[in-house]
Amino acid sequence: MSRILNLISIQLRKDFTACGGISRLPLRTISCTPSKHAEEGDASSVLRRRWKDTADTVIIGGGCVGVSLAYHLAKGGTKDVVLLEKSELTAGSTWHAAGLTTYYHPGINLKKVHFDSIKLYESLEAETGQAVGFHQPGSVRIASTAARVDEMKYQMTRTHWHVTPQYLIGPEKVQDLFPLLNIDK
Repeated sequence: MSRILNLISIQLRKDFTACGGISRLPLRTISCTPSKHAEEGDASSVLRRRWKDTADTVIIGGGCVGVSLAYHLAKGGTKDVVLLEKSELTAGSTWHAAGLTTYYHPGINLKKVHFDSIKLYESLEAETGQAVGFHQPGSVRIASTAARVDEMKYQMTRTHWHVTPQYLIGPEKVQDLFPLLNIDK
């Protein structure tokens, strides 16, 4: 593992140097010391025996994309996947994106990504035994022009690709669902 981290550090230094000017910035060397973990007991000794100096796949960054990539590669049968994160998983900008998982999306491909993601999140706790805190409060999309209403109607005709509950509602129902919204404007 330490060899992987050092190789990544060396490559990052080369990349920064090639950019010109950046090479003057102080760079931190990435390192990992398995001996530091030796005092932690049996679990770490098992982990220490499994550490290797190489990996087939190294993912840098434990945000939603990095974690998802590692999960799907492992689920697909890739054996040698290493995920590197400098802090905590999803501690960066990922946690800002709460609530962005929705069935509604105008693009066919992203609609499929959203659909598949929601289905995955619904099953993760049963699969892993770990509560992920996923809840689905729903969402309301506001159309303030006739053209936007037409677009929403068109999008709803495309839901047969991924059957999802979508309804076209009027201003009164929107007001019931979200009383803070000023529908007079």
